[in-house]
Amino acid sequence: MWLDAPFFTILDKLADLQSYFLGQAWFIAQIVLILCLGFAAIKYAVNGEGLKDSIAKLGMAFVMFSVLMYGYPKIITGISEIVYEWSNISTYESSGIKEMFLNRQNDVSFWVAKIDETAPEHSEVIQVIYDQGGRPQDLLINIFDDKHMFISPNAVIRIIMLIAEGILNKANQYSVWNNFDKMILILLSAIAVILCGILGSLQYFICALEFTLITSVGVIMLPFMMWDGGKFITEKFIGAIVGFFIKMLFCTITMLITFYGYLALMTRPFDGTINEVVYVVFISIFYMMLCQSGPQLAVTLLTGTPQMSLMEAAKAVGAYAATGAAGMAAGKFVASKATQGAVSGGGAVAQAAGAVGAVKALGGGKGEQIQAAGKSVGASAAAGVQSLAHGLGRSLMGSGNGGGGKGGRNNQASNNAGGINRYSRLAEYRQPNAEGQSKTIREHLASQYQR
Repeated sequence: MWLDAPFFTILDKLADLQSYFLGQAWFIAQIVLILCLGFAAIKYAVNGEGLKDSIAKLGMAFVMFSVLMYGYPKIITGISEIVYEWSNISTYESSGIKEMFLNRQNDVSFWVAKIDETAPEHSEVIQVIYDQGGRPQDLLINIFDDKHMFISPNAVIRIIMLIAEGILNKANQYSVWNNFDKMILILLSAIAVILCGILGSLQYFICALEFTLITSVGVIMLPFMMWDGGKFITEKFIGAIVGFFIKMLFCTITMLITFYGYLALMTRPFDGTINEVVYVVFISIFYMMLCQSGPQLAVTLLTGTPQMSLMEAAKAVGAYAATGAAGMAAGKFVASKATQGAVSGGGAVAQAAGAVGAVKALGGGKGEQIQAAGKSVGASAAAGVQSLAHGLGRSLMGSGNGGGGKGGRNNQASNNAGGINRYSRLAEYRQPNAEGQSKTIREHLASQYQR
């Protein structure tokens, strides 16, 4: 009752919703019936005929709906019973799982070692209780719960815990410092068994919860079968029930096959070698993938399209690779921009040094030299900001990506061809004219026109 109690309690709570939503379905049916009668009356008032046929058709639909509603709880229970019987007979009874199950629970030496506190195989996970004949009772539990007709979480998780505990018992025989590599391999095996076992079994248990919830709430879709315009809603719900039946069948079969594999792994000796580690890890991942593929197998049967593949893993690897490539590209971009900034900064420093040297050569003092350096650095910074603003403006106007239309693309092409930025030659524009005076606006424009 360790894990069975919460799991089956949730199932019972979800199943109890069915009675409430059955009442809501009858309420919706009354509304749909009134609407259908109103539509029939309007049609008769307009056309003057068809009332008798509409009433007869609606009456037949209502009778079918009533029969379906009264038998709905038994129909859902019958679906669970069919899944239970088909999966139980085909897998548990016919494939040797039951025989192996009985052999494992009757293996007295195995369980005696589990309760012997001096034995290396001693188990602290379970408490073995003996019956009158001295046979251990720990695994004398049904894989299926007879009341709910679902696989017991106790039966699955307890086997997983026993496998992991047997592996960890092997680790206790080694010294951590002298056999660190073996300890890592053994821990890897135990983690693989626990994680893969839990993740694989969760697929089945979630499927059981989903089936119970959908069948309990989805009954409110049945009243629309009486209305021609809403029949598709009921058809989708009935199709969903059929799909859930196939899904539950596949998930149950794959879970039982996994249980069979775990029973064999439980009594398999584990010596901690790389051979055993690879075997345990491979088997754990294999059965986890098998359980996770149960819904895909149902989709394959319903659609005829194969679903089982490793493409999801390949997509994940591709996503990680793309992320790494994007990170490397971003790093290169930042490094490139940093290099450009360093070069530009070096150029500004060189210009400032040249200005200081020129003032010094003309006999200027320290104050005049500092003033010249400041003006030079300020002019370089202003030119850089203006160039940046110009580039940002062109980007926002769409000239860089064709967003500015044909003219924008032509301007971009001409700028790229000439390599000219009207702010990148600020020093040239500041040169005096032929008379040694500053250029006027007209002279600036004239020089631009000549270019």
